[in-house]
Amino acid sequence: QRRGQTGVQLAVHPLASRALFGVPSAELSVTDYAAVDVLGRRAVELAERVAETRQWPTVFATVADFLVDARRRRDDVTVRPDVAYAWHLLERTQGRIPVGDLADRVGVSARHLTTLFQREVGRSPKTVSMLMRFQHATNKIAASARHGRVDLAAVAAETGYCDQAHLTREFVRFAGAPPRAWLAEEFGNIQDGGH
Repeated sequence: QRRGQTGVQLAVHPLASRALFGVPSAELSVTDYAAVDVLGRRAVELAERVAETRQWPTVFATVADFLVDARRRRDDVTVRPDVAYAWHLLERTQGRIPVGDLADRVGVSARHLTTLFQREVGRSPKTVSMLMRFQHATNKIAASARHGRVDLAAVAAETGYCDQAHLTREFVRFAGAPPRAWLAEEFGNIQDGGH
């Protein structure tokens, strides 16, 4: 963004997309998102109201009111219960439940569960599981970094990876760098202004 430009960025849970925007998150583009395409004139009105506002608390309140109103307009819109339950199980196990076991617990075949996830979130349950496990590992690594030395082998074992090499491969896949390089970039050296 250009210098002097400001904005508000929202992270919306994948299962909330349908209730807020009227479409599953699988139908939202992650690279080319134009709010008008999904929200219509309401997006233009929100942008105008936010642009007129000069105080950040008022901006946040305006956006929050908009989201609450969007949810109220779609009170009857819900995610399929089997998808919501599967997501809950994935979260509770931090992505460590095998997809076959997940499908059995939900009461559908693994193939059908994959189809349901693709339709709702645009990713397979296996990919969602890997991302949740990666997020858990990332949080563990960050917490370890704040408290001293990071033992990547221990983090890998605690978070369900076969070994440290498996953790490193997933890190490169999702973060674009191995864990130590990610740590150096994220946390930097305190003396050099790192956080």
